[in-house]
Amino acid sequence: MRTRRFVIPRRRGDSAKTHEGGVQALAYAPGQTRPAAGKWGTITTWAWITSRVLDALASAATVDAKRVALAGHSRLGKTALWAGARDPRIALVFASCSGEMRASLARRDFGESVDDVAANFPWWLVSTFPKYAGRWNDLPVDSHTLIALNAPRPVFVTGGTEDQWADPHGEFLALVGAGPVYRLLGKKDVGATVLPALDAPLISGSLGFL
Repeated sequence: MRTRRFVIPRRRGDSAKTHEGGVQALAYAPGQTRPAAGKWGTITTWAWITSRVLDALASAATVDAKRVALAGHSRLGKTALWAGARDPRIALVFASCSGEMRASLARRDFGESVDDVAANFPWWLVSTFPKYAGRWNDLPVDSHTLIALNAPRPVFVTGGTEDQWADPHGEFLALVGAGPVYRLLGKKDVGATVLPALDAPLISGSLGFL
């Protein structure tokens, strides 16, 4: 069977008004204009749509639905990790420079922070998220737990050397933190506990980093 690559274009108009239309608005009760407290934000919406695309692909005779990989960069890297955690049909996740509130550890206080996301992109996450601004250590989970939710399926994370905003070191540490879950399930972890040298990929296990 031939390998095919499907590319979902980035949706234009990602803004504080995104919730006013599209799939989110279709789920509102009469008179409702925005998601209720604790309900889905834009990233969860994109992850849900990803699963609906996978529904369609799985029905196509030319697609092997057991070999579907999902890749995303920046906010779509955030989406890829969350979609993989929510949908076990996604066989592999590749998150590029996904940064804060995805691959990099929130409690590390480096690069983009919880405060930055809460102030500039609050619509990405649930409406209750901004309460954690300035209270990072009160977060009930961190990025290593999100990565672990993808286990035992492979997760590959990469960060650019000039993109310190995404905190590639923090992304690597999150992979290390997810390692115990992968080992528990009989898979190999990222294979190191110290940040590797530049251009020294760690790709021998089910957790990969470059």
